[in-house]
Amino acid sequence: MLSFVPLRSADFDLYADDLFAILWGNMNEIAPSGCSYEEDFAVWSDYNRTVIESGERKTILFIDEDSDRIAGYFQYRLENNILWFDEIESLKNYQGKGLIYRPLLNWLLPQLPDNIDSYQAYIHKENTHSSAILKAMGAEQIGQTPSGNSLLYHGKLTDLERWLKQK
Repeated sequence: MLSFVPLRSADFDLYADDLFAILWGNMNEIAPSGCSYEEDFAVWSDYNRTVIESGERKTILFIDEDSDRIAGYFQYRLENNILWFDEIESLKNYQGKGLIYRPLLNWLLPQLPDNIDSYQAYIHKENTHSSAILKAMGAEQIGQTPSGNSLLYHGKLTDLERWLKQK
């Protein structure tokens, strides 16, 4: 079972290596950057340190309660009335087992401000698994990045809440 723990900005450097290793392991299969691990880590950590310290982006750690180890993380931001799913990453052995999305969102949604009424996410076009999950949640593809590498999904919070009650 996973527990969800907000990352304090002061603790970013303690967890950055683990978080990036999870991201890099997943994205290297879907969309390798062509850069070295060290180059990608430097860019990722500089950017994330800045947005987490500023409060622009929140990070939730997934902690495996049996091993007390990080199993993944979720990064999000609130913009006007939209919950943006910025990044959701987990170790391979936690993927596709129903351990993350429903428990995470059931934990997170009650903590959001009342004005949040929709959610959005950019998903790399090669990440068909995440696209399928968003569609199951009720999101629709409404656009893409100018490069065409990522697709933009939008959904209503009411549809997401309905999906959470299923099963």
